[in-house]
Amino acid sequence: MKLNNKKMKKIYSSKQLEKIDLSKITKKIPINKSSLIKILKLKINIETLNLNLELGIQDALLTSYAVAIISSAIGITVPHIVKSNNIYKCKYKILPVYNYVDTINLQLNSIICIKIVNIIILIYSLIKEKKQEQIKPAI
Repeated sequence: MKLNNKKMKKIYSSKQLEKIDLSKITKKIPINKSSLIKILKLKINIETLNLNLELGIQDALLTSYAVAIISSAIGITVPHIVKSNNIYKCKYKILPVYNYVDTINLQLNSIICIKIVNIIILIYSLIKEKKQEQIKPAI
């Protein structure tokens, strides 16, 4: 079944595309670069990964972007945290759900190895960093 141009214009009018404001999305998810670097130094090792994610957001365009971003992030990070002999044990599938309702269906079956000492050091450094931020006087 083909949609003609008039129906496509009805589905995605310019007003509907204008309502997506990426700055609001990035404000809700604050990214602290120093904390992210510390988390990456945890030396995480994944032995097996079986991830199935179905993601739906009220806006179909935003759903498509979110699925693409999550898929790319997983595709980029997994080869760095999986040993080469376990790479074939890692599978992930991320599917968009276009039902205009916020939905998340996540199934994760994984074996993740992290040294507890690294976690304790990370927590200690994050707490120390928070205390230093509270002590600094506002100028």
